[in-house]
Amino acid sequence: MRDFLREDVLIKAVKLAVVSTLAVAPNIVDSYFFNPGYQSVLLERATESVLPVLFARDLILVFLSLLISSACGFAWSDGKKVIGFGTLEGLRRELKVILWLGPALAVATALVLDMTLLGEFRGLYPDSPLVALTIPLRAAFFEEVVCRFGILMIVFRLTQSAPAAVAVSALFNTLLGLRSATFIGFPLGFDWLTGRILVSRIILASFFGYFYCRKGLMAMISLRFIVELKHVVLPFFISR
Repeated sequence: MRDFLREDVLIKAVKLAVVSTLAVAPNIVDSYFFNPGYQSVLLERATESVLPVLFARDLILVFLSLLISSACGFAWSDGKKVIGFGTLEGLRRELKVILWLGPALAVATALVLDMTLLGEFRGLYPDSPLVALTIPLRAAFFEEVVCRFGILMIVFRLTQSAPAAVAVSALFNTLLGLRSATFIGFPLGFDWLTGRILVSRIILASFFGYFYCRKGLMAMISLRFIVELKHVVLPFFISR
């Protein structure tokens, strides 16, 4: 706990949490005020006049989640089994790998899973490129900070086992994705499609956890952003 509350850790955690919250905020704004699908779900639970209050609450919760996760990551990475945040020099060394691995993973996941999902639920991906761009920002700066810098580091602190930490963070990441899918009305159930989603997400999240441990958070954020750019590109090709 003493490491968690060090001044240098808290300063770095606040900076990362602020930057990440700013990156995630456009997606939350779209969800609450511009996305008809999200709004219809929200309005089943609250009146329209309450939406600004719920938006402010969720933005604060997002910031707090990012702040706690950032503090965990900065305080508890050992630099060996888990690199932690990483360095700019390390990011530059990994840039070539990221620039070919990111598009390769995007194409693979699009062919294996996304094309099927779009066939079942056309509203899964936004038509507007600007709105679609908020998805990779959310995935890179919220999911990676919380699931890798937060959950993975907490489990690693408790167990000192990188494989166990990767496995737990992958499961959490998968459940987070399923919760989001359920929230927007995606038809999950005990069927082949849901099984494919679960298996694909767990495998991908496990790889992301391994990549984070070896390369650091900056490299992982960069990779995840590139992978999720498929949300911008895929609807463009499908519309053609």
